[in-house]
Amino acid sequence: MLLPYRPRLRLRTITILTGLGLLAVYAALPEAPFSLDGPPLTGTVERVVDGDTIDIAGQRIRLVGLDAPEWNQTCTTGDGGSWECGAAAASRMRN
Repeated sequence: MLLPYRPRLRLRTITILTGLGLLAVYAALPEAPFSLDGPPLTGTVERVVDGDTIDIAGQRIRLVGLDAPEWNQTCTTGDGGSWECGAAAASRMRN
């Protein structure tokens, strides 16, 4: 005996299974690699790695929420030329 085809039931089932799959993936993700708990990190900046990464007190700090070019990256200008945007980002961070 064939069951009747029910598109709404099938869509609901796919939606529920997709949601469960997303929850499983989220649960399997590692914890965030940073935490804002604990004492603040103090010290002088020992090294500017690039436009969004610095070294302080022997620890490499990546600034969350910033996406700057890597130190050796070149970018293209509107007229097709190129410029060292990574070096410019690191220089700006040093300043």
